[in-house]
Amino acid sequence: WLRYLALVAGGVLLLVYKAEMGPDEDAVLLGWILSVAGAIFAVPFLIAPFLPRKKWVWIYDLVLIAIGLSSCTAVASIPLLIFWVQDRCKAWFRMNA
Repeated sequence: WLRYLALVAGGVLLLVYKAEMGPDEDAVLLGWILSVAGAIFAVPFLIAPFLPRKKWVWIYDLVLIAIGLSSCTAVASIPLLIFWVQDRCKAWFRMNA
């Protein structure tokens, strides 16, 4: 989630310092895109630790791990994915189902 918060920060910086960058409209558009996309992706990662131990949360977290596979965080996501599909991890989520 830190990566997505960094996207939001980068987008805000582009919007704040657009006057110093000159009349480049692409920088403004990129600032908005980074801010909005970063916020959209940061929210699911921020709420994940606070969700209950249910079957659907295991799937929700699996989707978040899959999103992590799409970038430089794949180095950490691959071992996490291997752990995530093990039976003991699934059993921990199904205890309160």
